[in-house]
Amino acid sequence: MRQVILFVCAVLTALMSMSQTVSNARFEQEGKTIKIYYDLTSQADISIYLSTDGGRSFEPQPLTHVSGAVGRGVAAGSGRVAVWDVLSDREQLRGERICFKVRASQRQASSSQQGSNLVFTIGGVSFTMVHVQG
Repeated sequence: MRQVILFVCAVLTALMSMSQTVSNARFEQEGKTIKIYYDLTSQADISIYLSTDGGRSFEPQPLTHVSGAVGRGVAAGSGRVAVWDVLSDREQLRGERICFKVRASQRQASSSQQGSNLVFTIGGVSFTMVHVQG
């Protein structure tokens, strides 16, 4: 049992150490699009979320109609740019305190997967790591 606990702790530590960092995020409007700039420390899957209340709450689903540095496997680097075609998603964008959240997540690799969960098997005992939305 002690080995199992140590293994689970080691896996959790390894997963946390692979975290990506998004920094220097900013945005600007250019015509009917909004450009979202950010820096990324390592390759990641990128999703962008909208808030119209200054970041107190964000829409539950990521923005669609976004091109550029967004989606699966965005390369690390500074000056990543994603472009959101606002009018393809909505008739207008209202709010005096509009902001965006750029979320980076590690691509799932190794181990078997069931949906978005990772399954590890050691000594005939299986452990399922369930993704919990932050």
